[in-house]
Order: sequence, then structure tokens, then C-alpha cells
Amino acid sequence: LRSLPSEDKARIGQLIKVLAQERRDKEAFKKELGVQSAKLQNLEREHETARQQEHALVSRVSRSLCLLREYQRELRTRGRAEAQPPGDIDEPRDGAADVARPIAAAQGAAEPARRRLDMAAWEEP
Repeated sequence: LRSLPSEDKARIGQLIKVLAQERRDKEAFKKELGVQSAKLQNLEREHETARQQEHALVSRVSRSLCLLREYQRELRTRGRAEAQPPGDIDEPRDGAADVARPIAAAQGAAEPARRRLDMAAWEEP
């Protein structure tokens, strides 16, 4: 190196500085890559959790709709049975009327709810 002209020594010094800067930049990029990789893994975990939650919610809604349809069928069946003449049913005796009246009143009060549940949007296709 001593025998090199000062221009070459300056160029070599400049190249060494550039090389040192490139190494620092490389380390900074590696560090940033690690940070971004960790963020990506976290996002992938969050995505998987959200997907599982979505699946669970869709299952719950599906089960709820099935139960609702089953309940509507039951209400329609009960409605048909209630519409038929009672036949040879005896009147309640010995205080049974006191129990039967509130039950009948509760069933009558449930009628608006039955109508609301019997919406066409919830009917089976």
C-alpha cells in the first residue's frame, strides 16, 4: 500500500467506507426482515383464529336456523291440532280449571310470537 499513489489510496479508502456502509445496511435489512417476518407470523395466526371464529359462528347460525325451522314446524303442527274440534274431552275438575286457565292464557299470549316466527324468510325452501 505504501507504494501506491495517493489517488489509489484515496480510492481504496473510499471503497472500504462504502463496504462498511454496505455491511451496516445489510445488518439493518436483516433485522428489519426479522421484524417483518414476526409480524407476518402474527398476522397469519390472527387470520387462522378469525377463520376458526367465523366457522364457529356459521355453525351456530346454521344450528339456530335448524332449531328455528323445527320450532316453526312444531308450532304449525300444534296450530293444526288446536284448530281441530276437541272431541270427547272432559272439562277439568277439582281445581284443575285453576291450572288450565293460566296455561291457556299463556298459550294465547304466545300467539303473536308464533306469528312473528312464522315469517316467510325463515320458511324452508
